[in-house]
Amino acid sequence: MLPYFIIAVLVLVSAALGAKVVLLRKNAGELAEGVKKRLSDPSNAGLAVTGADKEMSALRDALDEALGELNGARLRYEQGDAALKNALTYLSHDIRTPLTAVTGYLDLLDGATGEERERYLEIIREKTGELAELTDELMQYTTLAAGRGEEKPEALNLRATLESTLAAAYPLFKARGVTPVLFCPAGATVYADKSAVCRVFENVVKNAAKYADGDLTVTADGDGNVRFVNRAQTLTPLQVGKLFDRYYTVAAGDGSMGLGLTSARFLMQRIGGRITAEKDGELLVVECALPSVPAEKSDA
Repeated sequence: MLPYFIIAVLVLVSAALGAKVVLLRKNAGELAEGVKKRLSDPSNAGLAVTGADKEMSALRDALDEALGELNGARLRYEQGDAALKNALTYLSHDIRTPLTAVTGYLDLLDGATGEERERYLEIIREKTGELAELTDELMQYTTLAAGRGEEKPEALNLRATLESTLAAAYPLFKARGVTPVLFCPAGATVYADKSAVCRVFENVVKNAAKYADGDLTVTADGDGNVRFVNRAQTLTPLQVGKLFDRYYTVAAGDGSMGLGLTSARFLMQRIGGRITAEKDGELLVVECALPSVPAEKSDA
């Protein structure tokens, strides 16, 4: 027969193990309930367990982190899904006008001759150009919103980049009677992804060409600051404040989904820059602040 003290020890150990098992079962139930609540409502507080030991606390923390990542991914998916649905809604609405025009003038071509035929063809070319711009605008925005693409910073000659952008927009300026003027030091350099910078400048210039009722002045310095200034009497401060909003357009049927400046803001954030717009009297002022030194040097 075992001595009484050994029996007593065994009883105490059994009681301790039984209490531990009961606590573990309770903790497991608390974790299961907490996980269920977090999955149904991401705003719930973190998981909690009563009197947890080191291992159970580590399990709780790991589950908390995993649930946070899962809920973050779900939120991004829901936002992306909503953005896609909105984009498709706006796209279907915006393409209807030029597409209807193209269809109508194609019908009118039957039987048209001479100058009338050329006029119809010119209108068809114009409307198909609008359709191409709309789809390009949407593709650019959805690519950025999905986070695809990788920026590759490099040294860019700011003056040459601006000159190229303004030259590419010459047909727009000519149609609007706008003369662009550029002031930029020859040696001004920025460090950013070339494609991103060109896209930003292109979108800003297109916006200026559409709404300018006077010449466009572009001023840049050696620190990567660029100002696009043009007279825009018809724009109100409220409208200027919404220029970077998704799907906002100043005028309906202007061949835009209102995503150009939204994409410009996305791009500037991704390359570590900043873009703002304000109304100064009759002038619309859009300012871009680009990195003027490599990222590793700017942190020094």
